[in-house]
Amino acid sequence: MPQRMAGSTDDKLLTSDEAFYFVQDVLGMSSIKLKDNPQEFLKDLIRTYLHHIPFSNVQNMATPQHSRHVPTVSEIKRYIFTKIGGMCYQHNVAFYLLLKALGYDVSLIACDIQHPSDHAAIIVHSLTNEGSRHYVDVGNGTPLFSVVPFDFKDESPPYHHSFLRFKFSRQGDIIYCLHQVEGHPAKQTMEANRITDGWYRFITIHFKEGVAISHFEPSMTPIYVGCSDTPKSVFLTSVRCMAFPNGRFVCIKDTTFLIENETGKITKSYFRSLEEIKKAFARYFPQVSQEMLDVALNDEFITLDYKKGIL
Repeated sequence: MPQRMAGSTDDKLLTSDEAFYFVQDVLGMSSIKLKDNPQEFLKDLIRTYLHHIPFSNVQNMATPQHSRHVPTVSEIKRYIFTKIGGMCYQHNVAFYLLLKALGYDVSLIACDIQHPSDHAAIIVHSLTNEGSRHYVDVGNGTPLFSVVPFDFKDESPPYHHSFLRFKFSRQGDIIYCLHQVEGHPAKQTMEANRITDGWYRFITIHFKEGVAISHFEPSMTPIYVGCSDTPKSVFLTSVRCMAFPNGRFVCIKDTTFLIENETGKITKSYFRSLEEIKKAFARYFPQVSQEMLDVALNDEFITLDYKKGIL
């Protein structure tokens, strides 16, 4: 059975009052469905969360290098509640605590993308029936708009959310999240040795064992702080911010702008000046202050190529 975190200090990090404030006042959602239909409420909550709270490293890049650290829970709450957002660890820790405070039976789990435990995600227990497991991940920067049942034998049906086609494959006590390469905005940068029959193995999910928040401190340090003996994380050499307003992808990555239109097609364009970048942030992510953005974009490891895309 998955390890439950009941009785641990994790249980006390977000109160019920804070959770309902976040749902109603920050996200602007009604909580009426929560009691009568917790599964439908959770689906609505995920979509609304991804609409409002961006996947972003701007706040970390705006922190002086000598002061960077793995965010504390109080810092996570502050930046999620003010819609500044954060990276995978911040999102899924916040959402785990939110679901727990709303009365869901949840475990925080460790996943691997490039390194062991470099991604956090959530399992919701007994959502549809006693012993059921559903996967939730609001923090990987891709559109997983719903809970995913983990009751399949070998492979889940394919899903299509926004631009992304994805599915899950079970191998013993591990489940893999696979992304279809064709149509993916990161198609050109996917690692060829992780692609099989047009599917990219994106996340390795250790879904049977719950972990405490503190489990991630060592594995998140290279992502938020960096290490002297390894190449810098892409999240320390690039400024990026993305969300899914009305279920459609919008992303600013240095001088690149990606946006999904009504037909589901993603168009790419490039900024030709710092002023253009700042105007785009003001339009799509106004919760990010211009002062925070200025500091982030001035980091010594950020390169802004205003000639990108010019032949």
